[in-house]
This record gives sequence, structure tokens and C-alpha cells, in this order.
Amino acid sequence: ADHLPAKGQVVHARHRQWLVESTEAGARGESALVRLVCLDDDDPGRQLEVLWDLELGARVVAPETHGLGDATKLDPPAHFGGADHRWPHAHGGAGHHSPLRNEDMTVLDRQALAPGGRT
Repeated sequence: ADHLPAKGQVVHARHRQWLVESTEAGARGESALVRLVCLDDDDPGRQLEVLWDLELGARVVAPETHGLGDATKLDPPAHFGGADHRWPHAHGGAGHHSPLRNEDMTVLDRQALAPGGRT
């Protein structure tokens, strides 16, 4: 494991991201106890206590140092199937913000935008 993390830092351990709640230094020659809270979407808030020096592969995550990495390629627009690709065209293209015309809207769009309409 890396150096002892501080309260408030994010760490990677056991294939998950954790927030450090507290640390307790171990007695001479013993590992420090680190209390963690899970940040992952599938198990948020789960608590875990680890002996930091004995935790294999545990490391402090420093996003300000590494960033998000280099973008090697961009996903094609078809990968964003849930996105409504009509909106840029309805507004006159990128950078142009003309009002949305009634004929550009579907029946569901009009119902959602009507007072008391569906959302």
C-alpha cells in the first residue's frame, strides 16, 4: 500500500473507490487502521476498516495529478442512443439559439411542456 492516506482523501482498495473517514496510527511496527466509506454507485455508504500496510494494491487516488487520462478517440454519436439528436437541428445548429418552433416538437414534447403536462 502507498503512504498512509489522510481524512478526506479518496483511495482505491479492493477494486472500489473509498473516502477516508479516519486513520489511527498503529503501534510501533504495526499497520495503521484506516476507516473507509464506499463511493461506488453500487454500494454507496458501505463502511470498511483496513490495516493499510497489509491491504494489497491499496493506493491514494490523486485525480488532480493524473486527471482523466488522454482521450484516444471520441465515441460516435450513435453510441448515445438515449440522447435526442434533434435538438441541435431544432435550434438552428450549434451556437445558434433560435426559439423552438412548434412544428419541430413531437406530440410528447408539447404535452411535457404544457402547464400541468407530463414530464
